[in-house]
Amino acid sequence: MQDVLVAAAAAVKAGDFSAAASAFREADALAPNQPSILGNLAAAVARSEGIKESIPWLIKRANCDPRDVAAQATAGLMLAHVGRTEDAEPYLNAALALDSGDAQALEGAGLVADARGDIATARQLFARALDREPSRPEALFRLGLIALRDGDCANALRNIEAALRVAPRETRYLVNAGTALDMMARPAAARRRFDEALGIDPGNALIWSNKLMAAAYDPALSATALADLHRQYDQLFPVSLRRDAPRHSIAARPIRIGYVSADFRSHVGASQLLALIRAHDRTAFNITCYVANAASDHVTAELRGLVDHWRPIYDLNDDAAAAAIWADGIDILIDVAGHSDGSRLGIFARTPAPVMVSLPGYIATTGLSAIQYRITDSISDPTEADQAHYVERLVRLPEGHFCYEPLVTLPSVSVRPADGPVVFGSFHNRRKYNDGVVEVWAGILARVPRSRLILKDRQFDHQSAREDVAGQFSVLGVERSRLEFLGYAPSLDAHYRAYA
Repeated sequence: MQDVLVAAAAAVKAGDFSAAASAFREADALAPNQPSILGNLAAAVARSEGIKESIPWLIKRANCDPRDVAAQATAGLMLAHVGRTEDAEPYLNAALALDSGDAQALEGAGLVADARGDIATARQLFARALDREPSRPEALFRLGLIALRDGDCANALRNIEAALRVAPRETRYLVNAGTALDMMARPAAARRRFDEALGIDPGNALIWSNKLMAAAYDPALSATALADLHRQYDQLFPVSLRRDAPRHSIAARPIRIGYVSADFRSHVGASQLLALIRAHDRTAFNITCYVANAASDHVTAELRGLVDHWRPIYDLNDDAAAAAIWADGIDILIDVAGHSDGSRLGIFARTPAPVMVSLPGYIATTGLSAIQYRITDSISDPTEADQAHYVERLVRLPEGHFCYEPLVTLPSVSVRPADGPVVFGSFHNRRKYNDGVVEVWAGILARVPRSRLILKDRQFDHQSAREDVAGQFSVLGVERSRLEFLGYAPSLDAHYRAYA
């Protein structure tokens, strides 16, 4: 037994955690249910195989000694981290009953509350964990994530940057710091954070998509530079991933079209898809939706009723989703998201259909050479020279490519008094408020006496965002009294009514 433990300790010292895990497993077989052996085994498995694989050993360790606060808290925290919230609660409750201020247990309980949508409780629990351990990075990060979801980007950035000072190589922290900066209209700073994350995990396609989305909002990048940056994304996917999709005969059957999107729900993307899908000639086309959004609502139900096949893929990885599309014999596969939220371009990199198309929901090229075509028009891409900015071949519709359809009944248009001031408005997200845009808006206000500007975005529920944007206008001579800020609208109906 002693020889086995010595070998395990030597493996840990050498950084060979796979060998350490094997040795500790042997030790556990020789002397079952020894807390120290189980704890070391769980740690070695976590380092060599992953957190999920370590959990059975953490549970076994916790069950050995119900009075061990650390063992109960660690088991509960790790269960919460992998989404097993119901399994986590008994261990977290046991730890908190033994020590109500245990930071691990409080953090785990915060994860459980957050997963259940009890944001106020989650925020309180993470704050209590930090009262015990002020530099606990995950609690800081989780408070940052809550703030980020709420549009409180300045507070989010403060917490996430504090977490990064403790754990500077944690890619999740770097990516979300970049997201906060991007949302605050600081795309170059955001891209630097994404580049730091890619320095640690260079093949991560999701980080790349975040970087490219931020770059698309950066006015300092030329169209050529933006296209070149997107072309680098293609290098993540070796040609060996591709398969030769069979070209089925379509002479005696409808053409099979597949749409891949995470926007089959109440979302601006669905405002484009509804009219498009509804207008298909169902005698000529067979329509399948590959659904990357887990959440559903009345728009989801409406879209589902318009198509022939409904295939949820939100719980499938790219290989499995591509295989399902291949098996369905799709002729034309259409990407809706590009690099925006819910992107599944990794599916397209595997060429599961003979013809693949990008819709213009995303502002730039996908950069993915596997996608042959991009739908556009002569307004978005007016000249043949624009082709140089895309990997895909441009296909121009004869008029505009937008087919917007409101998802709710629109309220009546209000009428302002004829002698009232002109009121301008922009309900775009704040990430578009770069200095050049604000300068143009300020110039318009200067040329129209008594005019006002209404700006609406979730971030404007928070004073820091209002002050930052007001400051941008102030240096250009626009008084704060001429600006009005509107925040989050709880429904689409309330959002549209704000236009009045």
